[in-house]
Amino acid sequence: MFNFLKKKTKKEKKDLSNKAIIYYSLADDNEVKVNVEIPDYNSDSMVKLASLISTIHSDSCKINTIEMIKEFLSKDKQEEMLVEFLLYITSLEGQKKVEAEKPCILPSDML
Repeated sequence: MFNFLKKKTKKEKKDLSNKAIIYYSLADDNEVKVNVEIPDYNSDSMVKLASLISTIHSDSCKINTIEMIKEFLSKDKQEEMLVEFLLYITSLEGQKKVEAEKPCILPSDML
């Protein structure tokens, strides 16, 4: 799972070009710093970024990250990518709510 000591080959480094990366760090003053890397402004990057953000379990952290990305894309005049990102993240969150409403044990399982 964690390959800190493994040397990356040229092929592995090349595969990172279409992915979104999010780093969280804690500063000396206990302030959380967020660094988001989006190599290209394209649909694939926005889909991957939204998928990555949907894995965050803390609602406050998720909202802060989405707000930061929203501000960044607005500053860079990437309104189309912003709309696509927001639509995709909204659809992913909607899927989670539907899955959460299903009971863990169905009545038919009791029989």
